Amino acid sequence: MKKLFLSSLILLTALMLLFTLTACLNPSTSTPPASDPESNPPPSFNPADHLLFGVQYLRTGFREDLHNPSVTVIRTRRELDIYLDTFPCPDASWDNDPTLTQICERYNEEYFADRDLIVVLVEEGSGSIRHKVNAVYRNSATGEWAIDIERLIPEIGTADMAGWHIFIEPSKEMRVQEGDTFKIGDHTLSPLPLDTFGYYWGDVQYVRTNGHAPDTEFPSSLIIRSKQGLLDYYENNNAYYTMDSSWDESPAFRNAIERYDDAYFADRELLIVRIEEPSGSIRHKVNFMRENYSEGAWEVSITSFKSMYETEDMAQWHILIEMPEMLHTEPNEQITLLFKER
Repeated sequence: MKKLFLSSLILLTALMLLFTLTACLNPSTSTPPASDPESNPPPSFNPADHLLFGVQYLRTGFREDLHNPSVTVIRTRRELDIYLDTFPCPDASWDNDPTLTQICERYNEEYFADRDLIVVLVEEGSGSIRHKVNAVYRNSATGEWAIDIERLIPEIGTADMAGWHIFIEPSKEMRVQEGDTFKIGDHTLSPLPLDTFGYYWGDVQYVRTNGHAPDTEFPSSLIIRSKQGLLDYYENNNAYYTMDSSWDESPAFRNAIERYDDAYFADRELLIVRIEEPSGSIRHKVNFMRENYSEGAWEVSITSFKSMYETEDMAQWHILIEMPEMLHTEPNEQITLLFKER
């Protein structure tokens, strides 16, 4: 009896092994192996390249004139320096975090030799919100980058607004191409040109006016508060400066001031900055105007850009800066000028 039971058990086991082997050899009944999400991205991302990337997060100020979120692509250290110039407090720290200048120290010429830098600006309604970049993809067929940014919202938040810089370092093999776009959440964005960054209270005109009026110092500034005051300045200085002729891309001073009429001066003032340069090839960019709360004064940051092919002619400039509507200065009040060279 025991031999019969043992024989039946052996036969049953053999049949089960045979059935299992047959099922494995038959693709219609086999169970596919589990997929690796990293080696096999979801079909919705194909054809795409999943990038290995670095990322840095920094709380900074925010720009009211920019779309939220916005993306900028930096390709050289010089471009990064220009970008940093446009933010009022690149050396300010928040909660003892590194400053914007310190964060960017790692992005030197060696870094940009084979990599780009993607800068995402995000504005939040609460300073308690943090961020985490989970994935970065580039669709090689469409040129669209998908950046998955997770917002980390605490149970108890603060009521202060906050701006954030998110620095994304794509892999060396993947460069940003002309015409590429960026998908962040529900937003599809084109990179902002560097010209977008800078003074955003109003227009700025750069007028070359070779000459030198008596007792005028360079650099210096004055504030014009009326149309008649502007016309008087033109009449009193036309004999000393070249104010009726244009120069390369620079308009004539006489033509540049036509837009500042009584309607303009009803709400605003005009800041004139006078600069002398050792070469006519040098150009300028007004970066920002900010209030220095510790000193109770307003400051204007201006960058001078040197050309690779400098000329030996001296040049004098009048920079016409439209003041913020909410800023009304007192008689004889001056604006502090901050100069940088690139």
